[in-house]
Amino acid sequence: MNCNFFCKHCGSSAGRKTFPGQLSTVEIIRVFREIGRDFYPKNIMIAVTGGEPLVRKDLFEVMKYASHLGFYWGMVTNGYLVNPDVVRKMKETGMNTISISIDGIGQTHDSFRNMKKAYDHAISAPVF
Repeated sequence: MNCNFFCKHCGSSAGRKTFPGQLSTVEIIRVFREIGRDFYPKNIMIAVTGGEPLVRKDLFEVMKYASHLGFYWGMVTNGYLVNPDVVRKMKETGMNTISISIDGIGQTHDSFRNMKKAYDHAISAPVF
């Protein structure tokens, strides 16, 4: 998955890189439908991670579908793109959990994430 950061610890070097072969919206929905048919969705928690999940344009579309099928879901984010509109979409799509990654205080976090103001965005991200 793509990312808007260039973290020092990232093993995938996901920062603003395009990854060929990612599943399309239709393919993801099909997979959720098949899993929901073969298993009891209420017993499954989908953890959306990255890169950065919020850079995927169809994130809320596919997760709304998964939620409609009965899956619980949450995400791990760097918090930089979380704003009131994103929080509204999280609620509308039935998101159950969120984790915002913090790797230190202030400049330590920003340096580790290779992004100015990353710490400020992470700690001031709107909450539910």
